Amino acid sequence: MNYWFWLLIILTPIIVFSVRPEANIWLRAGRLALAVGLSYILMNLALHLSVDRGWEAHNSCTFTHSGHEGPYERSLANRLDAICPEAPDLGIAEGLYLYFGWIPAAAFIGFWELLWRLWHRKIIRATGNAFKGKWASNALIFFSTPVWLYILILLTLAAYTATCNGLYPDGGDWLSPNDKCWLIQ
Repeated sequence: MNYWFWLLIILTPIIVFSVRPEANIWLRAGRLALAVGLSYILMNLALHLSVDRGWEAHNSCTFTHSGHEGPYERSLANRLDAICPEAPDLGIAEGLYLYFGWIPAAAFIGFWELLWRLWHRKIIRATGNAFKGKWASNALIFFSTPVWLYILILLTLAAYTATCNGLYPDGGDWLSPNDKCWLIQ
């Protein structure tokens, strides 16, 4: 179980919802900065833990013999090679998350900030112009909206291509979909 992932899912919304709208402007902006930074750190830790566990699974399945190479050792090594998981190859993904991991972190916190604003909309509306410091909240929500729309479009296309052969069963199979599966008809 990846405990960093669950800390990300549970702890960052708690930080976003921990401050009330009546609080200080800098406290409201600071909780967003803290939540984005913490979610960035937790995302990277979750990725590194999954890579480390992949390496542990790969290394636990390798065969080391005690100096002699007989037919039993060769057959055992061949059987282990057939069932062992491959070594994880996430060098580029780790680098991308290290440098650009703040983008999904900010989008994740922007979603929770939007829910926070919807939850407290009556208080925010009642205070009117006295509710100062919405700039951090607005910027985060404005930044996260295109990211969530992009993710929604990708999920829609993935669902369409996954169910495409079920919708148009004549012709094609899962490995080579028919012409009706592509949106060019």
